[in-house]
Amino acid sequence: TVASALLLVLAFPPWNFSFLAWFALIPWFILLRRNTRLSTAAWQGLWLSLLMTLGGFYWVAFAIHRYGGLPLAVGFLGLFVFGLFNQIQFIIFAPIHTYSSKYFTRLPPWTKPLIAASIYTLIDAFLPKLFVDTLGHSQWNVPWTRSWASVGSASLLTFFMVAASSLLSILSARRAAVALVLGCGIVLGGRHLTLARDADVQKRARWIPMAMIQANVGDFEKVAARLGFNQGAQQIIQTHFRLADEALALQPKPKVLIWPETAYPSAFRVPGNSAELARDQQVETFVRQRGVPHWFGAYDHQGGQDFNTVFMLSPWTPSAGESDLMTYHKSVLLPFGETIPGFPDGGIFKTWFPNMGFFGRGPGAQAFPVQINPPGTSPEIIKVAPLICYEALIDSYSKDAFDRGAELLLNVTNDSWFGNTAEPFLHMSLTVFRSIETGLTQLRATNTGLTVAISPSGELLAQGPLFKEAVVALNVPVYRPEIPTPYVRGGKTVFLSLLAATLAIAVGVRRRRHT
Repeated sequence: TVASALLLVLAFPPWNFSFLAWFALIPWFILLRRNTRLSTAAWQGLWLSLLMTLGGFYWVAFAIHRYGGLPLAVGFLGLFVFGLFNQIQFIIFAPIHTYSSKYFTRLPPWTKPLIAASIYTLIDAFLPKLFVDTLGHSQWNVPWTRSWASVGSASLLTFFMVAASSLLSILSARRAAVALVLGCGIVLGGRHLTLARDADVQKRARWIPMAMIQANVGDFEKVAARLGFNQGAQQIIQTHFRLADEALALQPKPKVLIWPETAYPSAFRVPGNSAELARDQQVETFVRQRGVPHWFGAYDHQGGQDFNTVFMLSPWTPSAGESDLMTYHKSVLLPFGETIPGFPDGGIFKTWFPNMGFFGRGPGAQAFPVQINPPGTSPEIIKVAPLICYEALIDSYSKDAFDRGAELLLNVTNDSWFGNTAEPFLHMSLTVFRSIETGLTQLRATNTGLTVAISPSGELLAQGPLFKEAVVALNVPVYRPEIPTPYVRGGKTVFLSLLAATLAIAVGVRRRRHT
């Protein structure tokens, strides 16, 4: 169990020994095969969940400390409790696998890894998990395997990987040869998917210069404590203005500037006092004078509720009946960070955890038709789908945005709460799959890093540093597949059909052998 946990941790960011994920569960499968008691198997699942969490999600302790305003010792206690259910699929799968191994004793050996992978992937795909991670996400930087996510999301890769570990745990020369052949098939198939997508992007994409601003200001509370709220907010705004001007001096000149989540440190266009009104006017004047649309994260206040929001501000005077501002409210809130399950208004938790934001929910995924060139010129419209931080972890949410006509994923994020840990790397790696699954380019603007641009096939087209100021500028391939990916067309139907067929065949073979 310790060996499997170590291999899994090393397979994910920041280590990125991605190939290890294909073999990581071999020691664990061997251990499960030696045990016959269901309770013992469950304990081995619990240990694997706990050890993987302590090694790969240690930064949760620092987030509890900083975001919850609690002592660091409480943070580590919370990490331990979190580890008891963070990878709950191991806890549930282990006894089921032990039981099914007895039930399917008379099946040919080659069917057992497929059964194990089917059961594991079904459990893993539908159990609630805070960070929605799966083994397949370890392949984020491997072009010729990650492309399979366009067929059945990262869960399809998980199926392949669990099957590989299970097959190799009952190793023989013949089975090793079978594993090698299947592995080559997966690689060659992924290569074809990658090359086909890249060729179509080169043929059909519109290339539009844009720039993302990373001001390296994530913890506004610290700035406000040092300078006072208004002076601290003013310093943040001026930093973004300075970097925006640096971006606009580049060639080609960006047609859009993007600021990250909550870059504007208060509610926009709903000022509560004269200082907030003055900041609103500063931003609007800056955008009008530069003549370039700005998309930025801020807060909104409507109907007595606060919202985590993306604003898309046009520099041009709107026509009659139109607006120069498009507004997107975050819909999928981070549990225990932006909302408490069962307490949508916060309740007593507002008093207990004053650093938490208890936000309202938006209407769901949206795609906004945004004009990026001045009136009087040939109209150039981009259908933009905003994703705020946690929303970029939910594969079905990006699929909904695609279904609404999205041509570009706009992901604004703030990972500063987690400090200089593995979390920014892991978070970024998970979001890569939203582009692969939908076939859409994604711009990921963050306060402190990692700010990246992700191609429709999952390649990092540009990347900023961690905890440094940066302007990440590039010609963005704005692209929408003419033929949607299998995942967009059917969701997880492809890999669910594969799992169902595998289990049906296994049951059928077992019955035939018993008759």
